[in-house]
Amino acid sequence: MRHLALALTACVLATSPSAGEDHEAWLGLDQELSKLKTTVNAAAAGETTVGGYLVSHYASTNDFDVGSEELGGWRLRAARIEARGNLNPDWSWKISMDCSSQSGVLKDAYGDWTLSDLGTGLRWGQFKEPFLDSGLSSGSRQLMIDRTLSGDVNDERQLGAMYYGTARSGDIDWYVAVQNGLDGVAEKSQFSARGVWHLATGEHDGETVKAFDKYQGALGSHGQRLFSVGVAIQTDGEDASGDDRNKLGLEAEYAWKNVYAHAEKVHYDDGIEDSGAHKTLSGTSGPGTVLADTCPCSFTISHLFGDQEQYEAALRHEDHDDAADTTRTTLGFNYYRGGDPNVRWQVNLSSFDSDNDDIDGTVLEAGLVVRI
Repeated sequence: MRHLALALTACVLATSPSAGEDHEAWLGLDQELSKLKTTVNAAAAGETTVGGYLVSHYASTNDFDVGSEELGGWRLRAARIEARGNLNPDWSWKISMDCSSQSGVLKDAYGDWTLSDLGTGLRWGQFKEPFLDSGLSSGSRQLMIDRTLSGDVNDERQLGAMYYGTARSGDIDWYVAVQNGLDGVAEKSQFSARGVWHLATGEHDGETVKAFDKYQGALGSHGQRLFSVGVAIQTDGEDASGDDRNKLGLEAEYAWKNVYAHAEKVHYDDGIEDSGAHKTLSGTSGPGTVLADTCPCSFTISHLFGDQEQYEAALRHEDHDDAADTTRTTLGFNYYRGGDPNVRWQVNLSSFDSDNDDIDGTVLEAGLVVRI
């Protein structure tokens, strides 16, 4: 449609009146161009884009077992297909499905209603819980192969509704969501609220650049000085013993030139029932961290380098705050290709230190991300 519109524009200009012709002819030309612009905008508003990404990795270790054998093999972590579009300036939608298993799994399925006069929006359908950025970020744009412990646990989608917006001229982003929660369609609901204060922002190609953007690491900072802090709370009633199922999360992200830093800390109440078993162990049956009454935290730093800024080295340390005093330290290296980037090679070396021998050891991982 856009190519047709350009061709029509060229035809109109080619037949436009000369400077010596009367004013009415020029007025007619203006009207024709205005109609053409309206047609092009209407077509653009109805456009649908289809994309996706593939995430696979290899993990090897002598310290963890899969059944009776040592871990050492490939895993397809994501084979995502995404479609999104705009019905008009106020309405948009997204549907995504993951095909990494034998049967496809529906991920996102929601509509967004933009309330332009209020500077807010309403999301309705199935979407990610608004809690931590480490859980909200796309699996195709992670700095490390694995999310943090809390990022992994809170990488969840639920059916519900979310009201969101900005304040202080865009310096504050806020999100409030009501979703089904652990009891599904039963009467109790899960409530989440997240606020992010952007203390330092930048500009690149005429657009505002903020921390907690779509990229993890220094890649998306474009050399700008960025600093944002976030706080999130979530409650999902009580468990069978009457213990609260509440979470409180704090996070901060900083970037300047080619340096990046991120920190997060989450408190889980006694009623939290998630096991917190890390995807890092690549399908092993070993125990994970029991999250009830814990306060895990993590700190990450990275440096982007290379003549085309195609390399990034990173270091992350996590304290799981569990009964076994488990910690994890990961050294990572990324190689980027393409503008988005479309291709991302990753190598991670993780060391687990724990009083529980079943989760004490070292894992070497190599991964490939391809965005389509």
